[in-house]
Amino acid sequence: MTHAQLDFLGVLDAPEPPPPTGRELAEEGMQRAIDKAQRDTDGAFEAAALEFLVEFAAQAGRPVTLPEVRMAARGHVPEVEEQRSWGPIPIRARNLGYLAAAGYLPSPDPKSHARPCAAWLWTGKVFA
Repeated sequence: MTHAQLDFLGVLDAPEPPPPTGRELAEEGMQRAIDKAQRDTDGAFEAAALEFLVEFAAQAGRPVTLPEVRMAARGHVPEVEEQRSWGPIPIRARNLGYLAAAGYLPSPDPKSHARPCAAWLWTGKVFA
């Protein structure tokens, strides 16, 4: 198309859409991670991970971290290539009322060098 044709169609004067926010990009990335995990596990990962996380937090009776849960979930939740697939799971559990944010704790994963990571506390709501 020529410049005149684009100008006639109003394309040149159309305002640019605003760039996505950090939150929008994070939500998009989390959804892609979950979608990939679901494809890789024939749809079994998300529900199994959510149930395991809630039950683990309930039995722990204290704030838990995602690296701690991931390590305990080996053999109980379908393995996924990308550990980032676990990231949205506590957010979903919080949104469903099973967990509450409980600050930060050092990561128990030696590869993380004790970096602070989000801690989650069971709210008392039973997984259904």
